[in-house]
Amino acid sequence: VMRVTEELDAMRVMGISHGFRLVMPRAIALAIAMPLITVWTTLAGLAGGMLAADLALDITPSFFMQAMPGAVKVANLTLAVSKSVVFGVLIALVGCHYGLRVEPNTQSLGRGTTASVVAASTVVILVDAVFAIVFRSVGVQPRCTWTTPAFPPATPSSRCASSGPPSAAAQSRWSSTRTWT
Repeated sequence: VMRVTEELDAMRVMGISHGFRLVMPRAIALAIAMPLITVWTTLAGLAGGMLAADLALDITPSFFMQAMPGAVKVANLTLAVSKSVVFGVLIALVGCHYGLRVEPNTQSLGRGTTASVVAASTVVILVDAVFAIVFRSVGVQPRCTWTTPAFPPATPSSRCASSGPPSAAAQSRWSSTRTWT
């Protein structure tokens, strides 16, 4: 809209940098707002999960809260908030990139807005995929530590007692001559 109303041209004539006056405040604002939105929606999702667990599975809210630290690691929550900061900055930069290139007519404004939304969504998806690859092991813990170097273990007593027998898919990857009891 600033391009349509010729405010950007006026800023250029006055010698005011678009980057410092327009881009940086938006990037900082979204870098602050996105983590707040992430925390809010995470808390709402956990509250909904607690309610669903209580109604559908008869899991009490107190047990849900006690079991949650074992199921959701702090590293995962920290990663989510960190990603939201990056996503906020990227969304602001993409939006400003397209906004500063709008021509001074309303038709260009509509096309620029649509292109900005599509590009920002694509950038967020691609960067999230990069985050998923880089941080794929964050918060992941093995179900069991085998007491023997061979997998699958030769005897049931050498298996981890808490994990039980492996899934059929895991068994099929190994020799079909061994049996699980």
